[in-house]
Amino acid sequence: MPVKMNSRKPKGNVYKCASCGMEYTALTGNFYKSSTKSPLWLANNGYVPICKTCIDKFKSVIADRYKSEEYAMKVICHYMDWYFSGDAFASLAKNAQQYTPGMYSRIVNNNTQYKGKTFIDSIFDGEISKTNIVAEKNGTAPGEMSPPTVKPLEVKWDDKDEKNRRYVIETYGYDPLEDMFDATVMDKKYCYNALSGYCDTEGISEDGHKMMCCVSMVKTFLQIKKLDDEINKISNDFEIDDARLKNLMASKKQALDTITNLAKDNNISSQWNKNIRAGQGTMSDKIKEMYENGFDPSRVNLFDIKTCESIRQTADLSFQSIMEQLRLDENDYTRVISNQREMVREMTDELDKLREENRQLSNEVLFLRNGGSED
Repeated sequence: MPVKMNSRKPKGNVYKCASCGMEYTALTGNFYKSSTKSPLWLANNGYVPICKTCIDKFKSVIADRYKSEEYAMKVICHYMDWYFSGDAFASLAKNAQQYTPGMYSRIVNNNTQYKGKTFIDSIFDGEISKTNIVAEKNGTAPGEMSPPTVKPLEVKWDDKDEKNRRYVIETYGYDPLEDMFDATVMDKKYCYNALSGYCDTEGISEDGHKMMCCVSMVKTFLQIKKLDDEINKISNDFEIDDARLKNLMASKKQALDTITNLAKDNNISSQWNKNIRAGQGTMSDKIKEMYENGFDPSRVNLFDIKTCESIRQTADLSFQSIMEQLRLDENDYTRVISNQREMVREMTDELDKLREENRQLSNEVLFLRNGGSED
């Protein structure tokens, strides 16, 4: 109960509101509590040192001044270090014509989705910048401040991101991520880049089921990314919530198992794709493929490479280094010379055969040029 300033000081602790100066004999029921993970007011058991009456009045003043209940609740969440959720606010505004910050606090604190989150988390989650806050009246009254316009966080798409997005749309024939209405721009950017990698999977454009599985896998990867962010956040807290951390790890494992099963059942991953041959995807394989498709820049002039002066010098130095490191005795030299003589003989025989074949082909060419006549 409130205690008058001129009354006799009661026994026990007295808690004074930092705004109006009213003194109370108990924190519970008179002050709002901050987020469970808020680093502020730890010495006050998490209670914000401004009484509920002042907070409620302040919320009404902000809402009246800026003509926006949503903006007022965002300001209150900022001061109280509460997590602001657009969905929670919409639910409260829909079911109650008049509400207090305490009613919003109960909705957020009783929802496990927002448990352990602070106002900073709502900023990084994009909740603050989801909508633009604009005054509902033309102009402002004397002495009033114009409401700030909160612009969404600008996420730049570079050329690579745009290229991947177009590649996905061209492969699928439509935008497969168009239904992600609640996703942020950053989330969509992540999904397009990830999905573009699956578009290179062999036979994906001819298999509609495999295409939809790839979309599901990418969305699940996005969930895993958010789970990892939450896990890292909890791990960095001074007091780690072991139960929540365990639940998040279990959810992550379940999501990874789902992706693994999808990849295995649809031959998406190279580990289970039976159609992938050895060496596929290597640089030499790509050059060979371009050569077979008639791409002229992929043709390599081996003669120039072998006769290039710098290549020859490198080869000579390499051979000289090898000879210096080798220590051959007479038996080794005899064996090397024997092998070399055998190689020379084989190459000489092959050269003779090619010369004879070349001679016969030359005679055949002359025969055809003369119109097939023996003359």
